[in-house]
Amino acid sequence: MAHDVLAMIYAHLDDNGMAAEQARKAYELKERVTEREKFYIDSSYYSLATGELDKEAEVYKRWKLAYPRDPTPLHKMAYCDGFLGRYEKAAAAYREAIKLEPSDVVNYGDLAGIYLTLNRLDSAQNVLHDLQTRNLEHEYVPEVSYLLAFMRDDSAEMSKLVTAAETNAEIQDILLAS
Repeated sequence: MAHDVLAMIYAHLDDNGMAAEQARKAYELKERVTEREKFYIDSSYYSLATGELDKEAEVYKRWKLAYPRDPTPLHKMAYCDGFLGRYEKAAAAYREAIKLEPSDVVNYGDLAGIYLTLNRLDSAQNVLHDLQTRNLEHEYVPEVSYLLAFMRDDSAEMSKLVTAAETNAEIQDILLAS
């Protein structure tokens, strides 16, 4: 499992070569881990080592069947479906993951982003509202909020968000990257 964790770390550092190498090592050693950990390893292998995203998606389907109350395969399946352009499927999986884990802010942020991609602006706004109602914070809420305001041609809201970012360097970085 350590090699799989290293694969994820290297992937987040954009070192794809090392990520693939560690994913392959984890895959070679996967008989030494639990059944649930094998799902993590298999999905990393197909994602990072081979690039076979359809096989990665199949792992998430099997994972979901084996562990129906686990939101992790739903989140990962949604991310994979979004990457493959299956936005409606991604949105459905994020909604299902939120039902299983209503305090997981990442699913909300990603769902709002998918809704923006689908040009479902009211749905994106509703997701952001749910985050506020639940007093949950997500690092990309300012970015999603800004993109939503931009798509609605709401210059007043865009200005408000930029002004709020003036006192927060992290939000400034996120908005500048948008």
